[in-house]
Amino acid sequence: MDGIDLSDPRAGYLRVADGIRRQIEAGDLSPGDQLPTQRELAAEYGVGTETVKRALEQLRSAQLVVSHQGKGSFVGQGPATASPKSDEFGQFVSELTELRAEVAELRQRLDRIESRGL
Repeated sequence: MDGIDLSDPRAGYLRVADGIRRQIEAGDLSPGDQLPTQRELAAEYGVGTETVKRALEQLRSAQLVVSHQGKGSFVGQGPATASPKSDEFGQFVSELTELRAEVAELRQRLDRIESRGL
């Protein structure tokens, strides 16, 4: 697996999810293949395990990955039918998820600033 493009301005988890998605689409990973562990993916992509967890959540919501407690994550069968509308919806969900993460980060930053009494 390749590292992520650091010049890409999107959140890290979206870049990791896209990297794994590209491998699935290219046929490098096939349905049923087990993905490396979260720690291994974090090391390969140069990100934290929380970033990898969020990337896997993205891929699960797109039905590209399935996870089994204690066994790991595997390439799924993918959506049964793909259509332009489902692609648009997937993009919308990705953007919404990214915005929520950014808002949460801004809330944390604001809480830290306010706790300093500034």
